[in-house]
Amino acid sequence: MNRILKSALLFISAVCFLVSCKTKVEPQDSYLPVTYINLEGTWKLDSYMGNALPENSYVYIKLQRSDSKFTIYDNQASGLVRVKTGTFFVDESASLIDGMYDYSNEHWTSSYAISELSSDRMVWTASGDPEDVSVYVRSELPEDLQDR
Repeated sequence: MNRILKSALLFISAVCFLVSCKTKVEPQDSYLPVTYINLEGTWKLDSYMGNALPENSYVYIKLQRSDSKFTIYDNQASGLVRVKTGTFFVDESASLIDGMYDYSNEHWTSSYAISELSSDRMVWTASGDPEDVSVYVRSELPEDLQDR
């Protein structure tokens, strides 16, 4: 009886070993949590709604966690540099960002769900509009914008 039990256990162990060797483990993307610390820095808009920005146009957003201030530099409307400042808010538990402009005390057009946050890339999706997707990449602010 002992011999049969040992043989059965050996057989079950061998089957488990063979199955585990054939199981393919897919790599999982690991993203950073959405926190003030991980968002801090300068980001450049890389694409909007799946499209690259027109040549020679840009949008940069600089997020400062120490005082929750943002500065946006863009030349989208006229080719001239516009600088907008304000305060941003992060709901870390919901991975959302929202902001309010200094000059008008108005909120951004939408709050945004942040996903796929890594050390050099993040995706913003407008709340209520899954088509409104912006991809940002970490960047340095060009010298000609630093004095504005």
